[in-house]
Amino acid sequence: LFYDENPLDMIENFEFQKKIIAFKNSLDFLDANIFELRYNLFSYNDIATLLDINKKKVDNSLVKSKAKLKKFLLENDFLI
Repeated sequence: LFYDENPLDMIENFEFQKKIIAFKNSLDFLDANIFELRYNLFSYNDIATLLDINKKKVDNSLVKSKAKLKKFLLENDFLI
């Protein structure tokens, strides 16, 4: 934790993290893994290598997940 962070910012960040976890839990196993790796700044190439899939599958999964995430956040009253 960053102790110099504003408590309201900390709460907002915590709420955002809870939304991301709930969203990730709504994805199927492979999409959730791809989403998690990309969220943690892994490259498409690294994700494909780690999961032994092709880069196009990574791209397709992330396009699908991005659309689902936008819908998920809107449905849960979280501004994007």
